[in-house]
Amino acid sequence: MKKVYIKISIMILIFIVVFTASAYCGFIYITPVSVVKLGDNPSVLFSLNKFDMVISVNSSDENIDYLVSNLNLKHKRISKSVDITIAKLNESGLILINDLNSDYLKVSNSNKNKEKQLMQLIQENVKNSLNEIEINNKLEASVEIN
Repeated sequence: MKKVYIKISIMILIFIVVFTASAYCGFIYITPVSVVKLGDNPSVLFSLNKFDMVISVNSSDENIDYLVSNLNLKHKRISKSVDITIAKLNESGLILINDLNSDYLKVSNSNKNKEKQLMQLIQENVKNSLNEIEINNKLEASVEIN
């Protein structure tokens, strides 16, 4: 009889530990810790969790808000989300790649080291994406000329 109580107690303890760990991980995943702002007016705001995954995307402009809401950016890495957003906004004519400068992207986080790291990661990815878009535009232009 005593063995049964011990087994039941161990099972309850394991359940409590698993449930608590799952709840904590879920809380960490949905809690925003960083904000990335793309553009000035209008701008796109990306809220990020601790793992640099996008948990929400908002814009002050209705057209841009509609556009980014259809891109399925949630639960993607911020670097990929910014690339997708810039490409789509450029394709739609809402921003021009030539207008992008260092002030176009802002990162906010309570940890300044994390903020700097995130900014470098995003800038590096954006630079690579812009180079690809520029190469594709040159290829398209040369095809049209020929």
